Amino acid sequence: MHSRVFQLSEDFLTEDDYISEEILYDCFVGQIADYAIKINDRKNDLEWLKSVIGKYGAVVDVEKETVYFPEGFKEAYFKEKYEEFKKLAGELTLEEFAGTDVRGSIKRYRIESLMENKFGFYVYIDYPQTLDDFVRYLSEGITYYVGSIFDYHA
Repeated sequence: MHSRVFQLSEDFLTEDDYISEEILYDCFVGQIADYAIKINDRKNDLEWLKSVIGKYGAVVDVEKETVYFPEGFKEAYFKEKYEEFKKLAGELTLEEFAGTDVRGSIKRYRIESLMENKFGFYVYIDYPQTLDDFVRYLSEGITYYVGSIFDYHA
């Protein structure tokens, strides 16, 4: 499975500020990913990011390489996931939860993925974190500048 790591910063970034692949090999590759490589098609990957978070109100400016998260983005981003989480958790039996019914492993995985998708986009600000984790703690109303973008395989 391939996805992306986006370096974001509240401060304007020059190419000298972009992180290198080696940084990800210290804290990401080996634990989450098999490898990570810097990509060359930034526009395509920013369009991909836009297609994922834009529907919740985030504004990805592909030309300026910025991302703005307006007030209300967090709740919009998590609303569908929360509703699905409640539904699946309500359907999960004790046996499935405890692992005595092996059919529960798929439900448990889906519930975990709704809380935090460990195989989707990552954001790098000081360290790599899942997009879900980043969104939970981001300050809305701030524009972020995009630095390095990496393809990773998990």
